Amino acid sequence: PVHWRLARAGRPVHGLIAGPMASGGSTALARIGAGARQAGMRVLHVDLTGAGSAAGASAHEGIGEALRLTGRLKALTPATAAPTVVLVDGHDALDARVVWERLLRTSAALKVSVVVRTHTLDAYHLGGALVRDHLLAQGQYLVLGRPSPDLRIAAQGLLEDYEPRTGWPGSGAGVYGLQGASVPVQVQAP
Repeated sequence: PVHWRLARAGRPVHGLIAGPMASGGSTALARIGAGARQAGMRVLHVDLTGAGSAAGASAHEGIGEALRLTGRLKALTPATAAPTVVLVDGHDALDARVVWERLLRTSAALKVSVVVRTHTLDAYHLGGALVRDHLLAQGQYLVLGRPSPDLRIAAQGLLEDYEPRTGWPGSGAGVYGLQGASVPVQVQAP
């Protein structure tokens, strides 16, 4: 089994989950959230997949979600903050680049880990290169399903030790990487 790391040596650890629709990314986020709650962490979820609404979410709603999240995080101070994980399901929330840059820069003091589920590793869709690179700084990632050619090329260039797998059995199958080592995984519903 693979254990997603949300902290190392008392510091928050960030990461990315990438893959096409229906590849198991939202399920992986749910499992990370459940494990974090069991460990006594606060879990804040920004869901832009449309699972909560029939029409789905727009980029405008993503900015609103990010601003609401910022309001919730403002109440945290380094002295009183419980460890928190922010789970972002859908990269549209990252359109509020300034909000995410500020969050990621202060994450260690606030004890906040950020995990983003996305369909792309393109800097434009991930709030810019600064946000993408900060999320990948610890080298933790999960790539699920059969990535598109663009995602596969980006993953090979950005994700340490990423090697695309062939013949994956479908939804939930992929590769997990941490600090230069990767292993095949199968994500199952909690």
